[in-house]
Amino acid sequence: MYNFIQHFRDYLRLREAVNTADEHHAKDGDRYYVMPSLDGKLVIMDRKNFRLLKRKHYISQDVTLNQLRSECFYHTPYANGTDRMPAHIRKERAEKYYEWITTWRKAEKMRKKDAKRNKKGAKG
Repeated sequence: MYNFIQHFRDYLRLREAVNTADEHHAKDGDRYYVMPSLDGKLVIMDRKNFRLLKRKHYISQDVTLNQLRSECFYHTPYANGTDRMPAHIRKERAEKYYEWITTWRKAEKMRKKDAKRNKKGAKG
C-alpha cells in the first residue's frame, strides 16, 4: 500500500543526505557517496572511510570503488567538478532508494512478527 506521508519522509531523508554530502564536498573537495546501511538509514562516506571500513572488515575485501559508485544513491563530483551525477540518473537512484527502503520496511516488519511469534511460543 502506498503511504504518501511515509514517501514524503523518505524523500526528505534522501534530500537531507544529499545536501549533507554536498556540504562536506564543498568543505574539503572529496567525493562523497550516499549509501544504505543495515539499519535502514543512509550513510555518507568518502573514499578514506570506505577504505577504513574495508581494512576493519566491515565491508568485504572484494568490493571496489566502482561497485560503491554503482550501488550508491548519490555521489558528489570529483574535486575538479567532473563526473557530476546527471539529473536522469539521480531520478533513477532516488527510485532505487524508495524501492530499497520499502523492501527494508517489509523485512523489518516480518522480523518483528517472527520475534513476537517466537516469544509467544516460548511462553506456552
